[in-house]
Amino acid sequence: MNLQDNIKWLLIAVALIYIVKLWFDYKKVAVNAKGYPKTVGMMYLLIAFMTFTGVLSLSDKLLNWLFSQLGVNLIDAEKLADNKLILFSAFVVLAIATVFILKKSTKTAKENLNINTVEKGVGSVTTKEGPVNIEQTFNSGQSPEVSEHLIKEAERKNQEIDALKAKLKIAISPQEKLELSAKINELEAGKASLKEKIQTLEYRLKAYSDNVAVVKEANKRYQEKGIDVALDYLESIDFDKALQKHQQSALDNAKALLIKADLYTIKNKHSQADHAYQQSIQFKRTFDNTTAYASYLSKQNNFPEAIKQYSQFKQQVKQQSLALSEPQQAQLNNNLANASARNNNNKKAETAYDEALKLYRSLAEKNPSAYGINLANTLVMGVDLLNQPKAYLKEAKAVLVKFKGFYRAEKLLSRIERLEKD
Repeated sequence: MNLQDNIKWLLIAVALIYIVKLWFDYKKVAVNAKGYPKTVGMMYLLIAFMTFTGVLSLSDKLLNWLFSQLGVNLIDAEKLADNKLILFSAFVVLAIATVFILKKSTKTAKENLNINTVEKGVGSVTTKEGPVNIEQTFNSGQSPEVSEHLIKEAERKNQEIDALKAKLKIAISPQEKLELSAKINELEAGKASLKEKIQTLEYRLKAYSDNVAVVKEANKRYQEKGIDVALDYLESIDFDKALQKHQQSALDNAKALLIKADLYTIKNKHSQADHAYQQSIQFKRTFDNTTAYASYLSKQNNFPEAIKQYSQFKQQVKQQSLALSEPQQAQLNNNLANASARNNNNKKAETAYDEALKLYRSLAEKNPSAYGINLANTLVMGVDLLNQPKAYLKEAKAVLVKFKGFYRAEKLLSRIERLEKD
């Protein structure tokens, strides 16, 4: 083998190693992305063809054999060299195309997995820089990186869904098909809910770790060993004793217990989650734990208790002259309006709704990329639950055009389509 062939071998090896790395990076984040199975098949074929052309461009024997099968004689050295050059050029073009596709697909998959997967009402966290609204952060694309825990859980749920889809293909009974379809839909909804819960937990862990030692340790155990180990650690702590011994402040306890509640919700341990939320609030009621608990209650259809939590916090804000940011005020009123409307308390719902809409209009005007979806959501909610003018749907659609492909935006557009038909 001459020097030129050795250089080609080296270039092909480096290219393949780099592409394999990109491929694993893509698989890591795209396992839960829309259209993933189709993309996998396409990418396997592209990488296989690219590798084959690379090997062919360097192997005289393999190239001669292949062309002999086609009835072409390449014994002529000049013909052989020309074809090898053509094949190597094809390899280079395919390699560049593969790198481009993988990088773009990875970026898109990350956006699909990270952005706008958190629904309204997940609450806020307070960092050293002040209160940060989680919903705003996810809407603006500043969400945390996809974690190993989310990937593993997504893979597990995808395996369950694939198994059910395989059964659905061979199912004969209409009743069996109906039951399997219902289970698949339930798992798909659970997958979206799980992403929301894990990303909310991880955002809070990261924010609270800066100033709460217990949360920092829980975060370390979560990152190294997973959810169960972090939860075991928090369950081992006597928070009352820690407060009495001045090892932790009431606010520290409230934050740590909110993390504990988040972990329980991921594990679907609802009675323990409810208790942890209440404990957190007993130590110190904050915007974070109030909105998190009230949102949790709303998802359990316990709207009266959710309304009670929002109302008590609003009263506390008034009595203690607490300062809430505009995004916090908007979220608080929006969620109170939602819960009140679903509990048929329209007067309370309309008062809160008007305030939320006014605030979100102002926020979206100043920062449309961060608050546009929130405004659209509030407009749609008004039509759906409070008989607001249907012109609001047109306004919401105009806002959502800028967020095409975002998870929450697509859900809202589907909701708008349903309302327009009613």
